[in-house]
Amino acid sequence: MAKKVFLRLFYLLFSFPMILVAALFYVLNIFNVKDYFNQCKELLKPVYPPVKGELLVCLQLAEDRRNKYHLGVDYIGLVRAIFANFRGSIQGASTIEQQFVRTVIKRYERTFSRKILEQMIAHLLCLRCSKNQISKAYLNIAYFGTGIHGYHSLIKSTSNTELDLILFSEIIARLKYPEPKSLSYKAQWYPKMLNRRNFIIRVFESNYARKDNSLKNLEYGL
Repeated sequence: MAKKVFLRLFYLLFSFPMILVAALFYVLNIFNVKDYFNQCKELLKPVYPPVKGELLVCLQLAEDRRNKYHLGVDYIGLVRAIFANFRGSIQGASTIEQQFVRTVIKRYERTFSRKILEQMIAHLLCLRCSKNQISKAYLNIAYFGTGIHGYHSLIKSTSNTELDLILFSEIIARLKYPEPKSLSYKAQWYPKMLNRRNFIIRVFESNYARKDNSLKNLEYGL
């Protein structure tokens, strides 16, 4: 409990200056912050059929494990990624909110200004929308491979029709390893995706183990 309170206070403290800047940029629409924010907000609509709670848990554990505590930007992950990059190891620190923003506004250039823009909009979204809404909206538009946009499209294209942990983990694994179109690349892609899927399953089971091995009563508190 103490750790959770500390994390929430930590992120609130470190987020506050950026939130103030984001609010100013929104009001004045500097760098189109207001336009981009409204563009993102338009996609925060109810998703049908509803997204399963287990899928949201897999998304959080794999892509943004401190999602419940931060306000759109994971400053702990950001510092870790900076130090890792200095050591020559490339690490990402994008939160679910940032990934959603990037997918919506389609800004993929590797620049400092793009990253700051992404963070400001992520902060603004967290102030206006629930984490649940953002996660569902992201899965509804995310890129999973050539011609596959949104997890419903992925489910239709896969041979696995059972809505179970294996399928949910594979969906999230494909966020990092989207399926390529070329057959020659698929031979290299599949083992990577499979390893990522199995990793997500292990993390899920270690965090949400149930005596009856059932996922029916799993709750995802957002």
